[in-house]
Amino acid sequence: MNKSNEMRLAIAWYKPEQWRRHHEVAADPDRLEKTFGEWQIIAEKAMKDFAARGVFPVKVVVDVEELLAWCNEKGLPVNGESRSQYAAWLLREIDQEKK
Repeated sequence: MNKSNEMRLAIAWYKPEQWRRHHEVAADPDRLEKTFGEWQIIAEKAMKDFAARGVFPVKVVVDVEELLAWCNEKGLPVNGESRSQYAAWLLREIDQEKK
């Protein structure tokens, strides 16, 4: 299967130095891991699990301030749903730049 036919999933990938800020702006900080290291272990396992099910996970680096601005522009809280939407939007933007 070539990449154009693969089912892809955008995975929001955070910068370690922004993890604290991520907690500060999140509407659901209680649902986030306390440390970047804890989150990274879980995120990497999830990526392997997706790949094992035939879904190609794509790391999309998220700048927390840009995520916050995007959510504010759309009137959305910074939560799991909006983080996923933002990562998917970023992946589409990246794909458009490649064309």
